[in-house]
Amino acid sequence: MVGIIYTYYYQGGDTFALFNDAKFLSELAINQPSEYINYIFSRPYHYPEHIQSQLLKSNASTSIFCILLSLINIFTNNNYWISGLFFSTFSFMGIWFYINTLKKYNPKLHFSLILPFIVLPSFAFWSSGIIKESICMGICFSIAGFWVKTEKEKRINWPLLFIHLLFAFLLLQIKFYYFLYLFLMLSVNQFMFRNNASNRKVNIKTYFAFTVLIILILLLLPKIHYHFDYQRLLTTLETNYIKLYSTSKDGTAIELPYFDGSLSGFIISFPFALIGAFELSNWNSSKTLFQWYSLIENLIVLIVFSFAVFQFTKIENIKKRPFLIGALVFSILCTLLFIGIMGIASPNLGSLSRYKILFLSTLTHISLIILEQRRKVD
Repeated sequence: MVGIIYTYYYQGGDTFALFNDAKFLSELAINQPSEYINYIFSRPYHYPEHIQSQLLKSNASTSIFCILLSLINIFTNNNYWISGLFFSTFSFMGIWFYINTLKKYNPKLHFSLILPFIVLPSFAFWSSGIIKESICMGICFSIAGFWVKTEKEKRINWPLLFIHLLFAFLLLQIKFYYFLYLFLMLSVNQFMFRNNASNRKVNIKTYFAFTVLIILILLLLPKIHYHFDYQRLLTTLETNYIKLYSTSKDGTAIELPYFDGSLSGFIISFPFALIGAFELSNWNSSKTLFQWYSLIENLIVLIVFSFAVFQFTKIENIKKRPFLIGALVFSILCTLLFIGIMGIASPNLGSLSRYKILFLSTLTHISLIILEQRRKVD
């Protein structure tokens, strides 16, 4: 589907640029295997210049994605559609593993497992084909499924652990902000669910110790990935914002006049970025059919989310469990935080609809889980 839309609607785009780069690398692997091996084992941003200069996409995350794609291309004889089918299948398998695992241990969940991942149009579209989001969705939900499986069975499948550690490494290299989001969501929910019990009291010391541990880990992240350099985070956001906003057509980007790369500018601009990320700030601008479709999807997600928030404190099954409340509140706030940051880093609404699919689907997922708790009580 991604290939068809990019061919006939956009008439080009990232998917073909990525494929052509991977095709070049797969041909290099066949004709000059030593050069190819040297390339794939080079450090990010230290790739051989005589090879990197021939690629259309040259940043580190794209290069790693193209290396993976080139390995697939070797076996598909550089066929775009077969390679795309492989990525789509991988993505679906990871998502289905999560859905199936969650359903196994929570058999009363229904709509919250199907609607966000199978029916939500943007997720179904952007989680397939030859794009970075496709492989990342498969990785994210496979890791989440493995986490649920391990937590419920109280034992570790070591071969699966090794595979998912490799997945986590790839995710860190390809989409570092997905990695950070997944780390925060799983680690905090791990703590919450381990302590979740009806009428169990909240131990402030336990909360404090866990919070300190998370902060220490976050402070160590810059040591493992250059994009986690918090000192230049705001500067990077400003650079990305200016670059994407300046190349966007009128009415197709989030306007943030107060964002100047400073912390105060970020705080002032964040609410507008969050509203804009749901496409509400430009709702009355001229739109194509796809843009109207995206706006309607965002409105539906917001309605479902608003209804879930309204019902949140009324559900007895949730009110009795303070740690479950903590898990849900943190998950919602963390998801909204990342959606807002995406609105700043990628103000172009077309690109943003792709980058935020993990967060939009998760917000829908959480909202429907809350509403299904209400249905259980009823």
